Amino acid sequence: MLHTAWKGTLSFGSIDIPIRLHTATEDQEIKLRSLHKECLTPIKYEKRCPSCEQDVDTDDIVKGYELEDGRFVVISTEELQQVRRPFENKDISMDHFIELNEVDPLYFGKSYYISPQEAGERPYAILQQALLDTNKVGIASVFLHSRQQVVLVRALEDVLIMHTLYFLEEIRDVENVPNLRDQLVDTQHKDLAGKIINEMTQPFNPNHFHNQYRDSLKDLVEDKLAEGQVVSPKEPTKQSNVKDLMTALKMSIDSPPTAKPKRKTSQKKVSRPSS
Repeated sequence: MLHTAWKGTLSFGSIDIPIRLHTATEDQEIKLRSLHKECLTPIKYEKRCPSCEQDVDTDDIVKGYELEDGRFVVISTEELQQVRRPFENKDISMDHFIELNEVDPLYFGKSYYISPQEAGERPYAILQQALLDTNKVGIASVFLHSRQQVVLVRALEDVLIMHTLYFLEEIRDVENVPNLRDQLVDTQHKDLAGKIINEMTQPFNPNHFHNQYRDSLKDLVEDKLAEGQVVSPKEPTKQSNVKDLMTALKMSIDSPPTAKPKRKTSQKKVSRPSS
């Protein structure tokens, strides 16, 4: 069963469908931890203020927008929530429908499976079949993972899929790509390149591709396991005042304290009693 990443409503026209989103892809890369070479202990990345030279708790952190001169505009949690509130309506409302081939793959981001919640199965199936029959996809907007996103909803076999899309301003201008110049291409070379492309053309088959680097790294890990090349990190050293006390005692022996000057006491004359 897939984990639910988001719950809300998918709507078009006057039809509202209660839905769940499930992440459609997963990272299967073999993750390696960074260890201290001497004791093989995992390295910790702590939140630390370099100015105050102290560790910082989450409650002591605020958000700030950095200016070019290194100054910041500080934004409080309350202010950030106030800006988000109008967009956090848990609704994916499809504004219009388009042909899928109208969207360049450059705009595609993350993919999610859409499943219907209870009482949403029938309208879900109706929308899914209608999208298949018309060969159309829906365009909508949603507030997801603390940001507003444009999304594309399409049908694939028996399921609806949602793809996040980059905003136009998030796509870098192709004019900034270096070394692109107008080149005169003669017909002979162009026809030859087209012939090679046609000869190498075949249907897309995802089974054709495999992560060979991941398999090689996995084999290396399994070989080391089979050879018993497994280590355990050292236990963290417990801080104790004993070491500090011994250091202080040794310093006292090596450098005995200088004698304090004697305090001068005032002497009063004591009068003898008269005889």
